Amino acid sequence: MELPFTTDVNAWTWDTVTSLSQHSENQYLEYKETLHPPDEIKPVQKEWQRKLEKEITAFANANGGIIVFGVDDDGNPSPFEPPSHEVKQSVTRLIQNTRPLVNIEIPSPIESPSDNTDRIILPVRIPEAKRKPVLTGDAAVYRRINDRKEPMSREQMESLFVEHDRRQQAVRQLEMEINRFDDIYNGQENRFSIRSENPPNYHLLNIESLKEVLRENTHLYSDEDVQEAVSKVFRALREVEDNEVYFGRAMNGYAPKYEESDKRFYKEQRRNLNRKLDRVQRELENLAKEADLQVNLLD
Repeated sequence: MELPFTTDVNAWTWDTVTSLSQHSENQYLEYKETLHPPDEIKPVQKEWQRKLEKEITAFANANGGIIVFGVDDDGNPSPFEPPSHEVKQSVTRLIQNTRPLVNIEIPSPIESPSDNTDRIILPVRIPEAKRKPVLTGDAAVYRRINDRKEPMSREQMESLFVEHDRRQQAVRQLEMEINRFDDIYNGQENRFSIRSENPPNYHLLNIESLKEVLRENTHLYSDEDVQEAVSKVFRALREVEDNEVYFGRAMNGYAPKYEESDKRFYKEQRRNLNRKLDRVQRELENLAKEADLQVNLLD
């Protein structure tokens, strides 16, 4: 999601709200003046709720986005009276009939700085859905295109199913490579023991395969926490590769060994490698948690 301010709505402040006037509604941003239906007449309320349900599912079927309640069409603050019941309940009611249920992030409301009112503004983040298409309560499918919600054609829906299958396959491959790393590093063969006097077993590692499957799962990067977790995995893998390059150069006489004998050099390099691999393992565990991956490291 590309926005000029944080997409973590829990970190929003009144300053974030006032900056919205510099940004028009777009692929990732929608403004709504209120969280209340405009009329108490039930048909009007239902139509209003149906429109918001379309907006929310459209974001979920695209790349995600943020709906800001309490801001006019020009991005100017227009705080609204909080509902009589809990604010979060008002929002969750809007998505209760979506299939699958839309995942949304609802922070605490942002209060108006004015001393004479209890009015609020509420930014709601809709992440890109992991399972698409997401249907409205009346089984319609919409997708966010620029600043509009557009109904999806049958061909577009079929394309979504194909893309969903591709992503699922890519995720399974990622899970397999993480499990493979776990088997290699933590297997019963103990091939990375620091007590061994043999050279470190760089050739056994699946570093390149891990990097390849991570690049194939770019759809995971729409979540900022997952994106950061992936970046940390890449950095940890790069440290292992840098160690391997140094080891090769040292063995060929192009870099100093800093040890009196090859055996002591091997032991020190095995210790270094284990420290790097421990970090890779920690970062893979974190990624698995953030991306909800089914891997042995979390057992």
